[in-house]
This record gives sequence, C-alpha cells and structure tokens, in this order.
Amino acid sequence: MQRHLHRVKHHLKNAFIPHEGNDYRPHAIRHHWLGVYAAAIVLVKIVAIGVVGFYSTPVRLSDVTASNIINLTNKTRQKNQVATLTVNSLLNRAAQSKADNMLREQYFAHVSPSNLTPWHWFKRAGYAYRYAGENLAIDYVESEDVMAAWLASPSHRTNLLSPKFRDLGVAVVSGKFQGAQSILVVQMFGTPLPKTTTRLAAQPAQTPNPTVVKEELSRVASATDTSPAPSTSPPPAPAPVSPTPPAPAPPPPPVPPATPSIATPDPEALLRTKTPTVVGQAEAASRVELLIDGRVVGATIAGQDGVYSLSPEQTMADGPHRLTVRAVARGLTSPNETARLVTVDTTPPTVDQEQSYALISAVEPDTYDVAVATSADVVSVRCSCGSNLSFLTRQGGAFVGQVRVNSRQNPSSVLSVVVSDQVGNEARVGLVDTDLFTAGVAAAKSGPVVKALNVVTYSRNFLMAFLVAMLIVAVLNVIIHLERQHHPTIVGTLMVLYLTVSLLLI
Repeated sequence: MQRHLHRVKHHLKNAFIPHEGNDYRPHAIRHHWLGVYAAAIVLVKIVAIGVVGFYSTPVRLSDVTASNIINLTNKTRQKNQVATLTVNSLLNRAAQSKADNMLREQYFAHVSPSNLTPWHWFKRAGYAYRYAGENLAIDYVESEDVMAAWLASPSHRTNLLSPKFRDLGVAVVSGKFQGAQSILVVQMFGTPLPKTTTRLAAQPAQTPNPTVVKEELSRVASATDTSPAPSTSPPPAPAPVSPTPPAPAPPPPPVPPATPSIATPDPEALLRTKTPTVVGQAEAASRVELLIDGRVVGATIAGQDGVYSLSPEQTMADGPHRLTVRAVARGLTSPNETARLVTVDTTPPTVDQEQSYALISAVEPDTYDVAVATSADVVSVRCSCGSNLSFLTRQGGAFVGQVRVNSRQNPSSVLSVVVSDQVGNEARVGLVDTDLFTAGVAAAKSGPVVKALNVVTYSRNFLMAFLVAMLIVAVLNVIIHLERQHHPTIVGTLMVLYLTVSLLLI
C-alpha cells in the first residue's frame, strides 16, 4: 500500500509541480495536454447548449394555454360539485401583469423582489375583491400535468375547489427564465366586493336639540310670573252723576301680535334632516306659521307659556333654504318675521371603491395598508376590522393609514371604513374580507426546464472547478517558466485559461 501511495505521489508531482525530474515542465501543462483540455471544455459547453436547445423544443410545442387551464378548472369544479367560475377580464389583466413581471424580473414567487404582493395586481387591474387567491406553475408542457400538480397541493386545491370564488383569470407566458426557455402559468381567483354603502344614523340631526330647547323655554316661562301685580293706590273717586249719560267710548284698535323668536335651529345651521323642528317663543295662544322660502309649510298654536314647536308638513330638499316664522292673532299678523338661513344635507358621503384599497403590509405582520378615496365633503375616516380601530389621515385627495388584523380575536373579518362629512352624515363601506387570501406555487420537479438548468449548472460548475485548478497550477509554473524563459509553455497555458473564462461567461 505504501508503495502504491508513493507511486501516486510521484505521478502527481510530475504532473503538477515543476522540478528537475520533469525538466521543470509539469506534464499537466505540456502542449498536448493543453490541447486536450481545450477540446474537453469546448465539448462540455457544446453539450450544455445542445441540451438546452433540445429541451426548449417541447416547451415551444406545449399545450399549456389559458383556455385549456380554464376548461380544466371548471371541469374539476363540476366533478367536485362546485359552481363553475366566470372568466373575468380584470382578473385576466391582473394575471397577465403578474406573469409579465415574473418573466421580466426573473423570479417565481408570490412576492416580487421589489415587494409587489399578489394584492398589487388585483388593485392595479381595478378588481375590488372580497375573496381572492392565486396559483402559480412553471415548467410544464401539458395542461393536465399543471392541473394534477395543483390538485395534489393543499393550497392549490383550496383555490381550485373553493365555493367562495366566482371569477377566474388566467395568463400563460413563455420566454427565457434563468437562462432557459420556460412557461409560466398564473391563475387568479376572486369574488368581487359588493359596491354597497350602508348609511349610518347620525344624531342629533339638528343643533341645538329641539326637545331640550323647548323644555328650557317652558321652564323659564313657568318660573316667570306674567300676571299683573295687585294695585295699592286708593280707589278712584266716584264720577259725578250727570243728568244725561255720556256717549260710549270707541273700542281701542286691535294690537298685532309680537314678532315670534326662534331658539333653534341656529343661524347658518347645517341640518341632517329634511323636516327640522323649529322651537321659539310667541304671544300666548297665537297662531305661529312656518314658511320655507316664502311658502307656508306648517302652523301651530303657541302654548299659554308662549312656547311653540312645529315642523314642516313637507320634506325639504337638500340645499340652502330661508326659514321664517310669523304670528297671527286677533286677525292681525306680526309686523315682522324672524328668518334663519339654513342648509339641509342628508346625503351620506361616498367612497370611490375603484380607487380605494386595503393591501396587506409587506413590512408589518397582520397589518393592512389602507387608502380611501372619498368625496370632497368628508372630514373623518375611521377604519376597523372587528375590535381593531384606526383613524386615517388625509394625504392629498385620499385618507391613508394602517389597521392591524387579528382573526383569532376579531369576531368579524371584514375590513371596513366609516366616512363622516362635515355635517355628520356617516356611511360604512367594506373594503376586503381578510379571512381568505390563499396562494400556491407549483413547479415541475423533472420538466424540460429543470433538466436544462441542471445541465447548465453542472457545466458551469465543471468549468469553474477546472479554472480554479488550472490557475493554481499555472500561476506557480508561469513564475518558474518566466525565470527559465519557457515562453511557449507560458503562452499555451494562458490561452487555455482565456478559453475557459470565455466559455464560462457564455
């Protein structure tokens, strides 16, 4: 054994180390071996290119198409007694954008290198979803193989057979991926968010509160004694008796009632009701008439304490109005009218759901980034999901912020916003259901691209190992041959190194 090891060491020394026994010319870098090396590395590169070209042909002839994937998806759902999906143009657009981005940025994942999540493509396509899902596949040449791989994966199968989905979009793209021809499949599922706005009750509808004002006026009136005080002057002397009775004095002319006052609503008031209540004081037992824009719309009789309360018998349209009251008593009308300029606003604020979104944060776990585009009259937006509540801040023409979501603690998984206008009208709009967004990735384990990439990887590893070995041997020998002026050997070694580096970079 020792003799055998000694012989091996002797051959290795002659092959790689310059010394007197090999005339300072290691066998490994003599001209005929350099020629062998050059031929070998060229052959390795040719084989690698040939394999990639061979496996690219099946990819170009693949039957993986969007229509095949859609048909197989609906057949699978029918077989499992699940409602079929409707092809949605917005989801097709989202899937195509995602596929193009994966090919352009050379990645195969749900989140891009620039942190673009699947939600980004739904939002970009203008698809506001309540439920959503995404399946990916790469390196398949048969649509049936894609479907079989998805069904074998729990996350993919959840998407394919989920009864919560209604719409479907598919994109299939082919091109160079990681140096080899490939096919990428993007399948997106969704259920659109209902475009409904729930109006919330806004209280009070008018300030000051009519009920409170009326009670206060009545309390003040009852506390004030308006009866005449008893007279303390002596009784008048009896008039002298005239032999003939005087003529009766003419009755005094009737006095018009005093102009009534208005305690509520306030001047320039913003009202959230179409039938505001007007409360004030007038002459006791007088008839108080309410006029809207000069037209009588209601009347009542003031109480013995002079307090009146009445509302229009017809609803008022949204917008500015002139509200006046007048009193009628003894056949006369009060000489003046008390007027108020008020504005009725009962329309809830609106949310542009096409321009609003809630996307899961790429930085904070269990957190959604929210942006809400609203009508110009909105002054406050609060975002909630179950017990979690956040107020959004205005930035430009939208309100933005974040809300944390914890499905284990929240009774509701719907992330919604409540918008309030300057009058106090409120509306609730659901943005997204955080309970379901499933995604899956499927790559063929032995498809043509995998084989092609393996060959390319092996060839590069071979060239890299050869280059490192030759550099170690060549550097030592080049130094020695420079001293001994063996220029042909130096040039031949450098040429082989140059060829190896060139082929490694191709």
